[in-house]
Amino acid sequence: PIHHALGVCHAGWRGTVNGAATATLWAMEAAYDTEPAQVQVGIGPSIGPQSYEVGPEVAALAALHLPDAAAALDYANGADANPFF
Repeated sequence: PIHHALGVCHAGWRGTVNGAATATLWAMEAAYDTEPAQVQVGIGPSIGPQSYEVGPEVAALAALHLPDAAAALDYANGADANPFF
């Protein structure tokens, strides 16, 4: 690594759709002159999509803010049911 810096981000669905991970990277860039292309990222255990049912408002926010939201939303109980995210 060029810069020895560590950024830690913990986010639920609200933080995810509002760009918490990106904000962490920008803060590292500002504080340590971190080059985003040089960053190594690790993602730890999280609640799985089959465990967290969300309402239509969350699905709409995810679709608005996340480019791959369709892949993250699971309509396991049918298109008319609330998705899992």
